[in-house]
Amino acid sequence: DRNGDTLCVWTYPGVSPTIQSLCKRRCSDEGSEKRSFFFRYKTEWVYVVSVPALKDVTPDVESVSLCLVSKIYNPEKYEAMINILIEQYLTTGDPTKLLEGYLSVYTTGKFSKGKLSFDMDSYVDSKAMIAGSCLKDISRMLGVDAVVLWNAVLLKKRILVVCDNLPKLLAVVRTLPQLAWHRKDWSILRPLVSSDQEYLDDLASCGVFIAGTTDPTLSTAASTLFDVVFSVLDRRVIVAESVAADMRMGSVHRDISQILTDAESNPEMSDQDLIKAVAVKTEKMVKNLQSLAGDSKLTEAIIKENVANESMQQWLCRVAIAEGML
Repeated sequence: DRNGDTLCVWTYPGVSPTIQSLCKRRCSDEGSEKRSFFFRYKTEWVYVVSVPALKDVTPDVESVSLCLVSKIYNPEKYEAMINILIEQYLTTGDPTKLLEGYLSVYTTGKFSKGKLSFDMDSYVDSKAMIAGSCLKDISRMLGVDAVVLWNAVLLKKRILVVCDNLPKLLAVVRTLPQLAWHRKDWSILRPLVSSDQEYLDDLASCGVFIAGTTDPTLSTAASTLFDVVFSVLDRRVIVAESVAADMRMGSVHRDISQILTDAESNPEMSDQDLIKAVAVKTEKMVKNLQSLAGDSKLTEAIIKENVANESMQQWLCRVAIAEGML
């Protein structure tokens, strides 16, 4: 409001005190202009749209933020839903108008008011995994070092992306799981974190994650939490000494690197084409690794019997662990 306070004035049907506190702090940081973003805390996705208030409707309010909590990952769907709901509040200042729209979506999957409309069926949740991809941009940004990110995602390392531009940060973070497309796991994302203890505790409990932050000091302030740091501003990937040995690269990495770098100079190759090319190569490698055991369970001994190069033996053992084969 005009006193500089961030207040939670209405919830339905209710959220945990921790989620409410995180929303208030995040909206206090981001809510002074029209902006949409999302973050994840533990098992819940939080989608937020912040817009300037209408002075003739709510004269004491500077900006309004609407946060929607869900177990489902689909940023485009929930941004569209929030946009039509927040419009109802902006033009009336009445929270019950939000409830009217929310209950309509909850019961029928649709809501319309005037020229605005929302239909849940227009947003397929599975398509959210490929939406907004910027894999070609990442490859162009890093060149041959882009394969380091593929290696880190495949080995389930703890990754932090640092970027001072929020939309760019979210785009990069949500793209990285595409490097291990066969897993289709976006639950490892923590798209927007800070040095607040709740976020740090959540990261520590995850085991594996791809996190994003706009705070450039976080990578050093909590350095033990991260194995790999990708600075978008510096166009650089930094691998912690503690995991450097795990990420030694060989012929497979050269092949993936070639796919990524070739995409830079091919204007006809889309992000989706690149995702598919990397996925095909990755899945083939994973299947070949599994096939070493035949009908038996894969073991380190089997890998060492079939792979001559010691460095590749160790790397394949780590891939097998990440894939749940060992």
